[in-house]
Amino acid sequence: MKKESCIFTIGYDQTIKGYGKNKDEFFCMTNPNKCLYTSICWDHKQKLLYISDEQGYVYVAYVYMGEKYTIQMKPKGLEGEKIRRINVYDDVLFVFTERCMKAFKIKMGEKTHDIEGHTDSILKIIALEPSRLEQKTKEKIPDDPKIITCSLDNTIRLWDSIKIETINVLESPEHSELSCMTFLVGSCLVATGHEDGALRLWNLDISSSVLLKSQKGGNHSNSISCIIGENFKEQEFLIAGSYDGTISIWEISQKVSTGKDSGNSSLSTTIFPQFSHSIDNTKMCELDTFEGTEVLCIHFYEDDRDGYLIVGGNSKEIQVYKLKTGEYFCTMVGHQDSVTCIAEDGNILLTGSDDETIGIWNT
Repeated sequence: MKKESCIFTIGYDQTIKGYGKNKDEFFCMTNPNKCLYTSICWDHKQKLLYISDEQGYVYVAYVYMGEKYTIQMKPKGLEGEKIRRINVYDDVLFVFTERCMKAFKIKMGEKTHDIEGHTDSILKIIALEPSRLEQKTKEKIPDDPKIITCSLDNTIRLWDSIKIETINVLESPEHSELSCMTFLVGSCLVATGHEDGALRLWNLDISSSVLLKSQKGGNHSNSISCIIGENFKEQEFLIAGSYDGTISIWEISQKVSTGKDSGNSSLSTTIFPQFSHSIDNTKMCELDTFEGTEVLCIHFYEDDRDGYLIVGGNSKEIQVYKLKTGEYFCTMVGHQDSVTCIAEDGNILLTGSDDETIGIWNT
């Protein structure tokens, strides 16, 4: 690549590397399919790098100006084919295998719609894709893809993702501003956290909501900062973290009843949200003078033995608790500032922090 003053190489170590004019390495990508890359080519028009591998996958990488964005795809008609060489010419991708050559028209992504409706900042966007939901529920979902959004304008909107039209709009009480949202797959309900510490369940089909309350506990005294819904051992849980330093765990149960009318029977499902237990994370935080106890993020992790809640906040530490009992399990230390996000990739846990580092932990 003379114009860009760089060179890309592929090797038997299953990696592709890019070097600049000073021979400094600025790009490296290991094959996620754990096989050899077979060919690379550069699209001078779009400034994109195309890569192929032995399993028939083609990767499109944007590596310009030191940035790295990669898309993995498997062109139709190449199942089981080993790609020998690829080339790009005039927006056409040519793929050569051991038995044939195929050409694919390249169509760059373009903006198709501006989704308008909210009047303030968007807090959360949830895409409901039936095929993905079926993998979790193990049930057929005869529905079209939908999008759910919530905003600081204190509304929740349900959208038709094909027509990009609003299907329904629900408003939160004026005194209870929205702060976060999640979707409960098992019960098909939206759950929201609020600035006043409230938790609500919403049925978007019938435009109704219920406020979660319990005399046994679980009522937060400060804003809800994070909320997740998880299924564990055939039970659905709603988990909420708050700036008050506590986590509340709710069991979302369903009861199916049969009604008989003139010989015809019909099934109806009633949702029973019940407070299970709470965790006081402030008791496990070893604090310095200027540190706090706010819970900022929660992640659920499951192994062969149990299910765990991984909790991050502005104490800099990461606490781990057992989901079903709230029993303290361990503390992970390493960050120098607030832990703001947690993700999981196989047996690796990733944590992001305001100290501008990403923690990588073996689970």
